[in-house]
Amino acid sequence: MSRPGSVVRLVALAVLASACVRDSRPAPNGYAPPPPGYHPQGNPGYAPPGDAPPGYAPPGYAPPGYAPPHGPAPQAPYSPPPAPTTPTPPATPPPAPHDPLTTLLGQLLAPGAPPLTFPQGFPLPPGWQIPGTPAPTTPTPPPPVPPPPAQPGHAPGTLPPIAARALELANTINAYRQQNGLPPIPITRALTHVAETHVRDLASAAKRPGCNAHSWSDRGGQSWSGCCYTADHAQAQCMWKKPAELTHYTSTGFEIAIGQPGENTGYVLDSSRALELWKSSALHHDVILNRATWQSTTWRAMGAGIIDSHAAVWFAKDPDPTP
Repeated sequence: MSRPGSVVRLVALAVLASACVRDSRPAPNGYAPPPPGYHPQGNPGYAPPGDAPPGYAPPGYAPPGYAPPHGPAPQAPYSPPPAPTTPTPPATPPPAPHDPLTTLLGQLLAPGAPPLTFPQGFPLPPGWQIPGTPAPTTPTPPPPVPPPPAQPGHAPGTLPPIAARALELANTINAYRQQNGLPPIPITRALTHVAETHVRDLASAAKRPGCNAHSWSDRGGQSWSGCCYTADHAQAQCMWKKPAELTHYTSTGFEIAIGQPGENTGYVLDSSRALELWKSSALHHDVILNRATWQSTTWRAMGAGIIDSHAAVWFAKDPDPTP
């Protein structure tokens, strides 16, 4: 029998041997467990051996909100600059339509252009002025001349009615104006009487070389003043004052006419043929349609007359109070 103490020693040796065998076995994956209190670097709770200075933090570890004193500042993610864009050029307005008359007028009025000239004594209606020229001085008016005694037919109530052919010619003029977007002109007995008186005078007068269709014979007595109207318009007053000479209507009158004094061709005009003849003449056509010189004029009264190969239409800017 062994001694109890030997048994105790044997048991202790066996326990110690068993512990050594367990501690000498390799750890999983070849990793040896750290000794008690040790933590590998980079793991939470790691501290180097010995006493660490206050505020020490292991490499790679930073508390929330910490930034190294001299480290680079965090940068925003890189974004490439936008590609340059070419500005859209402004739209070029279409060229203005070419107007040769406007171009010619611009050349005439351009600095250094030769001045516009008009014939000496070129007549204009009262109150009218050639554009670009100084206003004419008003001379001292002569003493008033007493008006001629009234003649039968001067008073509004005694004017004859408008004849059928005269009315047809006036309506033809108005219809043509409306085709061109212009309003009709009021037809008055006063201007109709002037037009019919004139065509009768032209048809029955003696021939007068050099005198055109705006001429009046000397057979009017106290009813009208005679004149030989020429191309230089030197007798323009003879035309303008005929409404006041023949009727109560005192507005300035303007006339377009066909047929020379005393000339009868044997051809009987009608309204359509008369209008076509005036349309073929630019100056007469402008009067009918208020173009060119007459563009700013508004006709407010009209009268017509036609007989044989003579025709006339009279226009005025003032309304007739007794049409």
